[in-house]
Amino acid sequence: MISAEHNPFSVSKIHKLPYRFKIKDVEAIMENWYYHNNQGMISGGHGVGKSTLLKELVFVLESKQEKIRFVMLNDKREFGLKDLWNILQLDKKSILVIDGWEQINFIYKTFVYFKIKRLKGFVGTSHVRTMVPVIFEASTDINTFLDLVAQLVSHNNKLSLPDLRILFDKHNGNIRDCFFELYDFVSDCDRENMDTTSSG
Repeated sequence: MISAEHNPFSVSKIHKLPYRFKIKDVEAIMENWYYHNNQGMISGGHGVGKSTLLKELVFVLESKQEKIRFVMLNDKREFGLKDLWNILQLDKKSILVIDGWEQINFIYKTFVYFKIKRLKGFVGTSHVRTMVPVIFEASTDINTFLDLVAQLVSHNNKLSLPDLRILFDKHNGNIRDCFFELYDFVSDCDRENMDTTSSG
């Protein structure tokens, strides 16, 4: 039986995948960030790799010994008053990083906008346009998806998968959701194989 950690589409394995660039690279994005006075947003739809890319930018900043404050938001992790208070306490040498800008309500955003102008820098991710300049528009395509799947299943050559092109279209290019479905598909197939073996 394939355990969760050995499923090629487990979260732990997906998180290790680097962002796949089609044109720019991390250095080019950093140059764009510097050009906009250390302010910038990574924009794009759901599941196109914004968070993955953001972590790579943070890695670059940390390698330069920058002082980072990272706030990760999602549907299960909302931005609260404590988060706002912690941000307002940041000194001018800090760089604020927010993954999931759209999770912040309008009132809190007003205070955060005010604060980031007084910090050394800011970078975040958002599904929609904001007042912060966009330093990179994240997107994906079928070839990128196929390459990532090939990388994940490289040690499972006998693994049978559904039609990946149909799956990609079904989720409108949301690679994260494609991986979630592939994880369930592999788990279900493994369970069915075990049932067949047991009944045999």
